[in-house]
Amino acid sequence: MVPGLGIFYPPNLTPDPETGLGRWSEGDIVKALRTGIRPDGRELAPSMPWRAYAKATDADIRAVAAYLKSLKPVKNQVPPITGPNQKPTAPYLSVVMPN
Repeated sequence: MVPGLGIFYPPNLTPDPETGLGRWSEGDIVKALRTGIRPDGRELAPSMPWRAYAKATDADIRAVAAYLKSLKPVKNQVPPITGPNQKPTAPYLSVVMPN
């Protein structure tokens, strides 16, 4: 849970075309890791640490993209984002910020 934003469930990172990254090219994955922007132009969830990945070498980022594309596709529809005032539909991990 991200306070004030809601619950973000981790995505299916396998190359399943319906529930995962199957329709993303390696270039799309590289762009998302570098900029935090999905192929459809939307921003990735705020919990995605793309700023840290953006500092990786080009070779390392391409290797991550190639690895994700090489995985066996697994059909796994994850729950949708749950707003801060909505009841969650699945278990989740809370992030508690120190004072």
